[in-house]
Amino acid sequence: HFSAFVRDLTERNQAKEKLIASEIRLRTIFNTEPECVTLISSKGVIEDINTAGLEMIEAESFSQILNFCIYPLVTEHHRQAFLSLNNKVFAGESGILEFQMTGLKGGMRWLESHASPLRDANGNVVSMLSITRDITLRKFSEERVARLTKLYKALSEINQAIVRMDHESQLFPLVCRCAVEYGNVNMAWIGLLDNQTGLVSPVESYGHGLCYLDEIVISSKADTPYGLGPVGTAMREKK
Repeated sequence: HFSAFVRDLTERNQAKEKLIASEIRLRTIFNTEPECVTLISSKGVIEDINTAGLEMIEAESFSQILNFCIYPLVTEHHRQAFLSLNNKVFAGESGILEFQMTGLKGGMRWLESHASPLRDANGNVVSMLSITRDITLRKFSEERVARLTKLYKALSEINQAIVRMDHESQLFPLVCRCAVEYGNVNMAWIGLLDNQTGLVSPVESYGHGLCYLDEIVISSKADTPYGLGPVGTAMREKK
């Protein structure tokens, strides 16, 4: 009986050592994963997060975010979508979401999360497992391409208008409208230079905030403060 007891104790110790080694191995993999890996509760509380995730939310250590709810970090514009994703996962489904987040130190990032249910031995969903990557550079590139596409569209429309129209009374309103509608700007205006006074006077405008032009004073001369802005500089340099 004693030998059987010793053998059973040895087997238990070996099993315990294997379990500890397995946990260490999994924790090492977890923390060296370059993407953010997070476990989030049904209430949005961070239950576990790897090193990449701590850097992403600008936390110094896990103790800093112990029992911390992630929802306030998600920008207000995307918060409801994040809540919906969490609810979807705890209903047993998976999902993907692109959203903006503000870190604990104020850094703004665009993120893409792939979220799935994490279940216990009985099949119950106990956490949202989220793998998140930083897509800020990609989003900035997409926005830049979109802005340039709209700008080229505006220039194309303006060039066509120049070919079709031979009088400024028709051309100027169309140019301003194309700049706003296709160029993704809030307001556009055209000014003409008075060669005697050196002043630039608005003659046509389109868009929002046109009251800005009511009291504007712009000069093409460099010896006055009214000529040191972008319009005055452009007029002098002819570009």
